[in-house]
Amino acid sequence: MSSSIPWKSCAVAVVLLLAGLPGCTPMQAGDNACKGDSAKAWQACGDADREKSDNRSAIAAYGEALRLDPRLFTAYSGRALAYFHMGDLQAAIDELNACIRVEATYANACYYLAFYLIKAGRLEEALVA
Repeated sequence: MSSSIPWKSCAVAVVLLLAGLPGCTPMQAGDNACKGDSAKAWQACGDADREKSDNRSAIAAYGEALRLDPRLFTAYSGRALAYFHMGDLQAAIDELNACIRVEATYANACYYLAFYLIKAGRLEEALVA
């Protein structure tokens, strides 16, 4: 399954998740440096930090990316994953909800929101996300 599928609803992701089918994979980081006023460069640094399991630095980098461009929906998704790896499930859910408010058809956010809600024992919410 490709993350480029333009899903119209998070319900599709929930069904796939519950059925045990493979979902989307997070974006791969570019090779940009963390500097200047480029939101995408800060996001790439967040991605790189997250890949190194430096989640605190990743959250800070994603925050800078979002300060520069609040519509950079993939930065919300990356920050959600960093929060998840730190064990803060509610913060991860909040970030994915913010991501979906910016880009409602972003399949990764829908998939991971359903996954995190299920992990939190909130199956009914996952079904209507």
